[in-house]
Amino acid sequence: MRRETARTIRPPRSKAQARAAAAEGAVGIACRQLLETAREGIADAARPITERLRAARLNCLLEVLYATGLRVSELVALPASAAQRDERMLIVRGKGNKERLVPLNEASKQAMRDYLALRTEATKPKKGSVKATKWLFPSFGESGHLTRQHFARDLKALAAEAGLKPKQVSPHVLRHAFAATCCRTARICARCRPCSAMPTSRPRRFTPTCWRSG
Repeated sequence: MRRETARTIRPPRSKAQARAAAAEGAVGIACRQLLETAREGIADAARPITERLRAARLNCLLEVLYATGLRVSELVALPASAAQRDERMLIVRGKGNKERLVPLNEASKQAMRDYLALRTEATKPKKGSVKATKWLFPSFGESGHLTRQHFARDLKALAAEAGLKPKQVSPHVLRHAFAATCCRTARICARCRPCSAMPTSRPRRFTPTCWRSG
């Protein structure tokens, strides 16, 4: 009886562990706010189709970022074929032109499907057909796809709309925050380790109140 009781009693957390747990909670709340705000923009039929499409693109970017921990440069340069496959793993070409597998969850796959459907709806009235593009997030720039800087600007605008501090929110920061939260809470299974989907550098520290504006 004593042994069983002892096993169920966890040792008290250190101050560092308590701060980390509080920071993870703050990050999780901020992430949910960002996603909820983006989804509200998609569902609001009174908004112009271009604004709904921007919200759908942001929602898709955030869901895929959360699921995969991709580098931002890899995320914005995903091929359109990534959303056309109903597979649990995504092949990504990263640094050194090397390929690796990263996991996809159902939320990220659904976000990609919803975004493509709205993109099709937004482009058909203008040209009669969807212009073929090899990018999941196409743009008019030289690269042909959304840039890191454009993503950062849209994300800060979304953060302000969600009541968060735009200065504290960026694609790079969210990538590390999402990855740290996923690893510590086991939301992504152990197979992610050999895939090297998560960043290896030390994640930025957060305080529970740093996300709030005002």
